[in-house]
Amino acid sequence: MIDNLKKQRDIIAFEASIETQITDFMKSGFERVYGDVRGFLSGFATPPTYPKITKENKDFLNIVAKTSFVELMDLPAFVPEGVVVDYLTYINVLHDATTKLQRLVPNLLNNYASFLGTIINFEDKAKGSWVSFEALLKKEEIEFERIVARLKSCSKEGRDETRVTIDKVVGRNADWTSVFKELGDLNSDFYRINHKDIKKAIEQCVVNLDIIKKNINNGKYGDASHETVKTLSDMAYSVATELEFYAIIYYKIESLNKSIKDTCNGIVEIYSHK
Repeated sequence: MIDNLKKQRDIIAFEASIETQITDFMKSGFERVYGDVRGFLSGFATPPTYPKITKENKDFLNIVAKTSFVELMDLPAFVPEGVVVDYLTYINVLHDATTKLQRLVPNLLNNYASFLGTIINFEDKAKGSWVSFEALLKKEEIEFERIVARLKSCSKEGRDETRVTIDKVVGRNADWTSVFKELGDLNSDFYRINHKDIKKAIEQCVVNLDIIKKNINNGKYGDASHETVKTLSDMAYSVATELEFYAIIYYKIESLNKSIKDTCNGIVEIYSHK
């Protein structure tokens, strides 16, 4: 659906440069994105729960304190599928992504709902406020691309291995203290992203989209500009991309928590038989 929104955005950008009756273009352009963006927003489910903090495993840390890294380094450890960097590096990248996502509701969804609201009572007069929102979206897109590049550097294409060795996830025994601390901070920061606020903002966007569709069908917006339709399409794609990113990062953090928990439990299990 995201790819289709991108395709429709590109088509609308091209058509906006062609002389067309604005009421026809407003209707056809809006119809191009309405179904996809409404379907995406309506079907978007925020996580019912957030990752639980993987607390320091005392039995595991006792083993680490009494055992040399050389003895531990070749024992099994677990990572999220495809990840090829150590725990601390991966946590740092996910924390970077989480910092961006903390702006999701105040900077993006609420602004998008407000933007749709200005179109409902349309007169192209609110265009000044759109300019600042468009600038914000461009800034977020640049940040998005930067973080995606960092995430890609943490994995290897085609690799689905989840079982590695301890020396691949930490460089020394002392790193475990930092791993637990940084993971706890990551989980806490992600938890502060209020999924109820996200759901509420999404619902308002859907309501506004439905009103705009009704107004278009009733022949409103004759004074709109081609740029309005293009902006509407650009913003729809940006918002959908950000929400999809939110869901992806949630999954990655949840998967990392499980991997670290499985690593600790596995080592404890091995040493319980010694």
